[in-house]
Parts: sequence; structure tokens; C-alpha cells
Amino acid sequence: DAEGFGKRLLVDLFHLTTADWCVLRLLSADGRTLTVAAASDAELASEPIVLPLADEPAGGIEASAALSLTAARFDLREVVDRAEPLHAVGPAATGLVCPLVFGGMLVGTIAVGRRGGDFPLGKLQDEVVHVFAELLATQTVNLRHHKDEVRRRVVAREFEIAQEIQHLLL
Repeated sequence: DAEGFGKRLLVDLFHLTTADWCVLRLLSADGRTLTVAAASDAELASEPIVLPLADEPAGGIEASAALSLTAARFDLREVVDRAEPLHAVGPAATGLVCPLVFGGMLVGTIAVGRRGGDFPLGKLQDEVVHVFAELLATQTVNLRHHKDEVRRRVVAREFEIAQEIQHLLL
């Protein structure tokens, strides 16, 4: 059961990092938006984040991490931009946003943290989040390829059926 496995992984991530919230965003097919795929709390399921074009500045912590393909630690007590999507977590939240990257290409982002201030990630916890992000990126790409393969097979089978019907009619 993939959903159960995913929930168990999320619980393990919380235990290993002492996080109390997370948001997983996946990149849209057109590569322009990060859409919430999973969130630990309903208030974190915000509107999609539109990624800026190449000549525009990144708006927000998650967009910056996505565009730079680099993890970013944050403390919302230091972020004055009230439009920052992560403010939904709370004004004193701290955490880490890690891009999901596969083959050098952005797949999405995962943000984890604590609502009440300090989020003391040591090297081990930091590495756990990075490995978790790599696993999510790989699984997301695999799932997308699987869906594409199934779709291709369905279309091929429909074409075969149409040919058989046409042959019977002739």
C-alpha cells in the first residue's frame, strides 16, 4: 500500500528530525508551478507557488530553493514578507526547504520544520532530509513514468481494438 508506506515514511521523518510540520510540493507538468501534494496540516495546503521566469527574482523561500536547486534553512521571525506561503505554519516557525531533484531536474520541494522556534538540525538530521528528498524525487519520477507507460499501453490497445472493428466491418 503506497499511501500507507508514504505516511510511515513521513512519521519516521518527523521522529528523526524532531519536525512538527511538513509540506511537499511537486512541480507541474509545464514546469511553472509548485503545487501542494501533501501537507501535515490543512492550513499548509496553500495556493500553488508560481515560479518566476529567468529574469525575475524568486518570490519566497520554497521558490528560491527550487530555482537554485539548493536546500535553504529559514526562520520566519526574520522574514518580513507577509506573502510568504510558509507563514501559514506560524510566525515563529523555523525549518529547512529541500528541493527534490532527479537527474539535475527539479521535481518539487519538501519543507520541514518546527512551529515554535529553533529547529536544531544536526548533520545527521540534515542528511536524513536530503536523502528523503532524493527518495521522493526518484519515486515521483518513477510514478510519472509508470503512468505514462500505462497511458501508452491503453492507447495502443484502443488502436488495436479499433483496427479489429474496422477489419470486421470490412
